[in-house]
Amino acid sequence: MKKINQKKGVFVYINYLLTNAKNKTIEYLKENPKETRIHFKDVLWISTENMAKNWIKIKAIKHEKLLYENRSMVNFIRIAGKQEFCKIAKNLTVNLFHIKRKSNLAIIELTNGDTFKVNRSYRSELRSRLLMIWEE
Repeated sequence: MKKINQKKGVFVYINYLLTNAKNKTIEYLKENPKETRIHFKDVLWISTENMAKNWIKIKAIKHEKLLYENRSMVNFIRIAGKQEFCKIAKNLTVNLFHIKRKSNLAIIELTNGDTFKVNRSYRSELRSRLLMIWEE
């Protein structure tokens, strides 16, 4: 397991609402599915255990464990799609990310099959965030 310290940025769950992780519980999130934002500072542990190559799993938010029985909940996302974006992102994957900005330069693909186009500046920002985690 890797510990995240003093990171900046945002993870986003598409299925939950979370404006401040320390004020919500996992049970609350399961009962109130909406869009969720989780800041790096709220993420304690990530792991690659039992994950496919280049996949990262978030194991704990503050002192809450992430345990999801319902696989239809999108708790992992795959960065894929257009070849140009795969090259830049190096096929890394991180859970809890959802994009709403759109352009014709790159695509983010969620595990539920939804795809979102993203612009070049966002693509660079996302790559930087991923590398910060992956190079820990």
